[in-house]
Amino acid sequence: MSIEGRPDAQRSSSTIHAALDAGVTRIDTADAYHSDANEVGHNEELIARALRDYGVDAGDVLVATKGGHLCPGDGTWTRNGDPEYLKRAVKESARRLGVDAIGL
Repeated sequence: MSIEGRPDAQRSSSTIHAALDAGVTRIDTADAYHSDANEVGHNEELIARALRDYGVDAGDVLVATKGGHLCPGDGTWTRNGDPEYLKRAVKESARRLGVDAIGL
């Protein structure tokens, strides 16, 4: 929903809502799911917005996210396992997801 060929935000949100209606209780994301390097966290923000709009409490859905993989926007993937970077990345992911602690 956040990489090449992405649907518009409303379609993505509707898809997440349909998944919740069908009983989905786990959603996977990552800060690196985006098209351009200046969009870090796009998918996390998209999911957080869809969950808020749906009215789901953070405890009702397990949102898993990842850090340390980077997508510079040119189709390649890199890694950054530096502990200081990972700490910042996790804090930013939690902020984007609107949670105090990441579920997984």
